[in-house]
Amino acid sequence: MEGLLQTLSERISGPYHGYYVAAYAVPAENGFVGYAKVCNAPVEDIWRCDAIRKVGCELEPSAESAVDLV
Repeated sequence: MEGLLQTLSERISGPYHGYYVAAYAVPAENGFVGYAKVCNAPVEDIWRCDAIRKVGCELEPSAESAVDLV
């Protein structure tokens, strides 16, 4: 739900072989963590999409690098 997390970077991209990616980064101690939702339909809103898979990355120094990594 929108507003529950303080996101500093968001990106919607695709399609990649028929899949779309809704990625975002959130602040963590000493950096940022990126998360992505993989969807099989176009995404208009990161928080209101039906993900078929969710993934995350390890701690990154910037929000942009965390989104790039996922």
